[in-house]
This record gives sequence, C-alpha cells and structure tokens, in this order.
Amino acid sequence: MAFAPQCAAAQGHGGMGMGMGMGMHPFPNLPDVAHGPPADLGLLRGGEAAAQAIANEARSQRLSNGRIEEARKIAKARPDVFETDRNGALAVRSEILAYNIPASRLEAIRKAGFTILRENRLDGLDLAMLVLTKSDENTPRAIRRLRQIAPEGTFDWNHVFFPSGRRSATPLPPPPVQSVGAQAAGIIDTGVGRAIAGLRQVEVLEKPFAGPSPTPADHGTSVAALLLQASRDAQGRMPLKKLYVADVYGASPTGGSAELLVRGLNWMAREQVPVVNVSMVGPPNAMVEAAIRIMVGRGYLIVAPVGNDGPQARPLFPASYPGVVAVSAVDLQARLLPEASHVPRVDFVAKGIASAPDAAGRIDTVRGTSFAAPIVSGRLSAVLPRPDPALAHRAVAALAAAARHPHGRAAGYGHGIIDAP
Repeated sequence: MAFAPQCAAAQGHGGMGMGMGMGMHPFPNLPDVAHGPPADLGLLRGGEAAAQAIANEARSQRLSNGRIEEARKIAKARPDVFETDRNGALAVRSEILAYNIPASRLEAIRKAGFTILRENRLDGLDLAMLVLTKSDENTPRAIRRLRQIAPEGTFDWNHVFFPSGRRSATPLPPPPVQSVGAQAAGIIDTGVGRAIAGLRQVEVLEKPFAGPSPTPADHGTSVAALLLQASRDAQGRMPLKKLYVADVYGASPTGGSAELLVRGLNWMAREQVPVVNVSMVGPPNAMVEAAIRIMVGRGYLIVAPVGNDGPQARPLFPASYPGVVAVSAVDLQARLLPEASHVPRVDFVAKGIASAPDAAGRIDTVRGTSFAAPIVSGRLSAVLPRPDPALAHRAVAALAAAARHPHGRAAGYGHGIIDAP
C-alpha cells in the first residue's frame, strides 16, 4: 500500500486530513444541478446552498492541528514526493491539476515554462484533466501564474486523500452473502484481497490506477465486504451482480491523489455504476468537486465518510460536497463514535465497528467512519438499478424513512441510523 496511507493508518486517525490554500474559480460550463429528494423531505440537511457554503468556507480554512502535524511529518519524511499547502494539506510535490483550459492558451502555458506531465481524457465525465508542473517555481506562485495566463481554467494542487478507518483485534463473525440480482456498485479505495476478488457470487471488476496491477490491501477489502453484506435482503440474498473496484492506491507513494480519485470516478461513470462508495477523506479540490458535481447531476449516488477527527474536526471531502451522501458512525450501542468528526452536515449514520476480512482473508474488527459508509452504500445499491436523478432521490428518501432514531433527533445523527440487514 502507498506510503502516505500507511502513515495515516498507523496513527489510527482514519487518514490524514487535507486543506487547500488557494481560492478557486467557479466551474465554467458545468450545470448547476441539485441532488437529493424533493426539498419538503428535508434530506441532505441544510439544502444545496448550505452544503456549498460549507465547501466554499473550507477552501480557506486550516485543518485540525492533528491532521496538519501528520501531513507535515509525511512531507518531511519524503520531501521529494510531497509538500503541504497553505492550509496544511498534503499534496504531490510540484503537481497542478488543471481543466477547462482553451486550446488557445496551451501554447502560452508552455512558453511560461510549464510542462504537461500527463493528460487524462475523462470520457465518462466529458472532461479533460491535465497535470502540469513548473520546476523553478513553487506551487502557489505557479497556480497564480496559470490563472493569469488562462483565467477560464480551473487549477488546484494534486492533493492526497486517505482512508478513514483503522483495524483492531477482536473479531466478530461476518454473515455470508448470496447474490440473486443484477445490480452494480463500486468502491474507490485500495485493491481487494481474495476474500472479495475470489467471490463466486459476485463478479468483481478491479482496475488499477496507481500501478500496473491491483494491490490487495486491508482497507478496500473490508469496505467491499461490508458493502456486499449490507446489500443483502432479509433472507440473506444479495442483489448485486457486479462490484467495481478502483484501486487508486496500489503500491505508489502518491496513491490516493486527487488525480487518481478523479480517474476512478470517471471509470465508474463510464461503466454506469449507480452507487459509488468513496471511503476517503481529503481537502476541498476543484477537480474532485467538478467530477462529483457532474456525477450527482446525472443521478449517481456518491457515498463518503465524514472522517475521524472528533470534536475539533474541519469538514473533509468528498463527504462535504453538495449531493454526496455524508456518513458518520456509531458504536454497538448506537452512540456516536468519539472519534467521528463533528461537522455541520451528516446525512446518515451507521455502525462504525464491524467485523470484516483483511487482504489475507483473516476476520478482524474494523473501526471508523470508513466502515460505516459502505453500510449506507450497500443499502442504496440494493434499490438503485441505474444512474437516474429521480430514482436516486427516491432511494435516499426511502433510506431516510427506514432509519432508526434511538436518541430522537439528536445532533450528529443526520436522518438517523442505517442498519445492515
């Protein structure tokens, strides 16, 4: 697994937090779409405007002290690979993500000394993403220069995103699964172990984005297993026929970058995967936000954890973007996990302590909001057969109607607790 996520997991925080140092341009040529059920249902609390306000404020907000310190340690250990932005977020050194750049501006960008490292044609999202660098200038100045040359474009750091959970040592037996349907779901995470890849009941389609082949790791394996279990009906039958796994970590030191996350989202869109679990946390990032906005506008459900930063948390992403289903976590007594991030917007909560296989197939106990999110994803994937805005709205509304409220309408529980069958 990649260097940075290993550091995050070792700290037990559920991954490093990111923040972003530069203000960002709006999204030219992207539809201003709303996601969620009709407004009178009150879902996606606070509405789209409030959710967007949270994202806008986070762009200039420093991260919690613990996350800043962890990012600093990783950047110090690998200064050739990483740097931190003004808000303390970890990013790939000297790499700038760019999109919506007119062809007429590319020559001026090259003449200013920028090099195009990679060009990503994102056909599933109808976008093109460039990765730029300028070796003789630091990243903040380089971004300011690019905005002067191409004011129509959008530019951002290539931030690093991290898993949002950890493993402990007391196993609980997982229930079996049996597929009987034709639904599909996806995860953007690490690669998965044989406990998932070798399943006969579900076709697992795994694609590497951070190396030549998928790299099995504990986090993605556990997330996938919990999603599959949560999609079962009351008789233990599972409607999922296909599980798409985008391995955006691999063995690369820059695994989990915003570039790879967007490429994973593009693959899910190209394959028409209606529910996508992203158990990752990071800073606001313009390219990730653009991809999310396009997908939710087309009726995809993106589910993500709020993070594990406790009472001092800052909003993390993609969970805090408008239209993303934001998930927090409770313990076995339905109490919020003490480490679950206290953030302005939570849509649902689910158990964040569960039993799941690791990459080697050993059953272990996992903990964190990373492992609550796939419970919500599994429940949604059982009822959303294809990307469709109206069907997505109904699926979220139905899930809210089925939620439990053991503590009434307590803060931090969103629209209630979602249980696995």
